[in-house]
Amino acid sequence: MQLKWFSVFNKKNGPYKKLFCFPYAGGNASTFASWHNSLPGHVSVLGLQFPGRAGRIAEVPIDDMEELTTIVADNMCALIDDDYIMLGHSLGARVAFEVALKLVRKGFPGPKDFIASASPAPSVKRKDAPIYDLPETEFLEALRNMGGTPEIVLQNEELKTIFIPALRADFKLVDSYQQSLSKLNSRAHVFYGTGDHTVPLKDAKAWDLHFTRNCTLNAVDGNHFFIDSNKEKVLSLVADIIG
Repeated sequence: MQLKWFSVFNKKNGPYKKLFCFPYAGGNASTFASWHNSLPGHVSVLGLQFPGRAGRIAEVPIDDMEELTTIVADNMCALIDDDYIMLGHSLGARVAFEVALKLVRKGFPGPKDFIASASPAPSVKRKDAPIYDLPETEFLEALRNMGGTPEIVLQNEELKTIFIPALRADFKLVDSYQQSLSKLNSRAHVFYGTGDHTVPLKDAKAWDLHFTRNCTLNAVDGNHFFIDSNKEKVLSLVADIIG
């Protein structure tokens, strides 16, 4: 089932839990398309689809965190009807966190469980220089060094024309994110990559500051994109959290 902002990969009838998944910069909802096959049968998986990619490729990407998270929260309101779970990877974790705060301010319950994957905590000040506004050659080289963006996109002129605006918008979200000290009353779980040199362990542990309960910390073998390279481990951890 395709909604404008969320792809529902396994629509269910009767009581079930919803897992809202937020992709990394440059990613899209398809990362989570097969997840329901490895999760308990009472779980429905919904993947956030940013404008400017996949089925929304013709739409203008959003590069302002406040605007983006306000719209996403508004669209989630109609989808929340019971306990729900939020998971975000890298940029997606910070987007999910800001969306959850907005939902609470609207009077909705926060997520029962919040999973922050491969992301520094919102309170951690970004140390790297911005890349979103670099000249194209330098921007592409920065993406290549990070990994995660297919080489065919970085080399093909037509694909670059299509995807670079969305990538720049995503990295503007990353580069301009304002530190937050807010807290959620959710069970919190942090996933970090054992070979992820972009998110120091202390920055991942700092998520503990943003919840009224202690965070669980879970190591996953792999680099920053372990959500793709070690999907089996990630899904095993998610399944255990959902129960």
